[in-house]
Amino acid sequence: MKKKLAIFLIIVSLLIDNNGVLANKNQKYLKKIKSGYQELNQGQIDKASHIFENLIATNPGSYEPHLGLAKVYLETNDYVKAQKELELAIKDNPKCSEAIYDLGNIYESNQEWQKAVNEFEMYLQLEPEKSREKYIALRIKYLKDNLAKKQEEK
Repeated sequence: MKKKLAIFLIIVSLLIDNNGVLANKNQKYLKKIKSGYQELNQGQIDKASHIFENLIATNPGSYEPHLGLAKVYLETNDYVKAQKELELAIKDNPKCSEAIYDLGNIYESNQEWQKAVNEFEMYLQLEPEKSREKYIALRIKYLKDNLAKKQEEK
């Protein structure tokens, strides 16, 4: 019985240490994400881009740096690259409402009405309480009207 208890305590202490290490890594990661956004907000596009690119390289499968890099590209009006990064963010986190919203905006500006409708409807499903709900619903109606007009012209 004492042997089992000792083994249990060793396992628990290892888990606690690992959780501490994981928590520390997570704090560093989030601090870097925040730093990237601070640089972006201060107009330091190259620094922000560098931070997010490094995070993507060191944290594959994490959506946050893709979203951050997409924001950099949106700031510089590089919508092709922004779209790619938003799609990667959504792939890594299908419930990333901010990426879905931004992707809807890109589709709308490209007059890809159905894709924009799909993104905004998904956004509303994920964020029904947001204050933008009525605004988004009106945008969806506008996009559907444009889609209908486009189909009538054919």
